[in-house]
Amino acid sequence: MDHTEVANGNQRVGNSGGECLVRDRRIAVFGGGQPDVMNFQVGATGFLSALPYLAMSCTLALSGFLADKLQEKGILTTLQVRRYFNCSAYILEMIFLLLTAHILNPIACMACVTIAVAFNAFALSGFPVNPLDLAPNYASVVWGLSNTISTIPGILSPLLSGYIVTNKTREQWQIVFYIAAGVYITASVIYWFFAKADLQPWAQKSQQQKSQPQISNPTTNNSTYPSTKF
Repeated sequence: MDHTEVANGNQRVGNSGGECLVRDRRIAVFGGGQPDVMNFQVGATGFLSALPYLAMSCTLALSGFLADKLQEKGILTTLQVRRYFNCSAYILEMIFLLLTAHILNPIACMACVTIAVAFNAFALSGFPVNPLDLAPNYASVVWGLSNTISTIPGILSPLLSGYIVTNKTREQWQIVFYIAAGVYITASVIYWFFAKADLQPWAQKSQQQKSQPQISNPTTNNSTYPSTKF
């Protein structure tokens, strides 16, 4: 695997890491310090935390349908679909997260977070399926390695936000959202410039061997000619 494939794998890790970091921030909005800032009723935070993901489940089917249709009709190439869907989703989510950091109205804040998470569904037509483009026979290994490394931000982000948010003030929570937005924009830039969608050379040999038909040798295949006992 040369430096091109390594860079492409790193940008997938960056995207996954950004998603883990901001996912923790979305949970913290309604389950952590933000109720103290906006006077949310803690008993209602369970439903509020689930609402953004309910919206994402609706847009997820639309994302996959559009990605397939754009490729089938030749409007966009596979690489363009991966880039446009992934980067635009993250940039839009970043914008609505920044709006959330500056809005004190509970209803408007809830709407921004819900829209941000709904747009995240379009990113799932980008980097998560990218390993199938690069190396179909090794997609599970590539995804497993990158996803394992990308869990590190998900582990560190609660510690980081706990270090920043000590008094649970609006300004402290804004810093957390700024960091999450920075992760998103960084991952989007890396993915835009380094993403690949063609079969990689190190995976072509395995793919060719798999496509070749298996021809059995009648001299060594005893099942073809049953033995006769005298």
